[in-house]
Amino acid sequence: MRRYLTTRFGVVTFCRQKVREATESGDGYFCPPDGALGLQPHKETTSWVKRRACELAARYTYREAAELLSAGDGMR
Repeated sequence: MRRYLTTRFGVVTFCRQKVREATESGDGYFCPPDGALGLQPHKETTSWVKRRACELAARYTYREAAELLSAGDGMR
């Protein structure tokens, strides 16, 4: 399974495999890298990127904030 994560340094793409885990409630699946990295399901950005986007949006228009963030200028 391929996963994309937007980080402070850009988009990181990595592949991982699901592992079957027998639990009391039945068989379940999980991805070990997700747990090790503290990633939550369906989250595509790190908390730093979200926080920085909010900071930029508070100072600039949303369009300017998006441009700064995508250009890397907002990464400082």
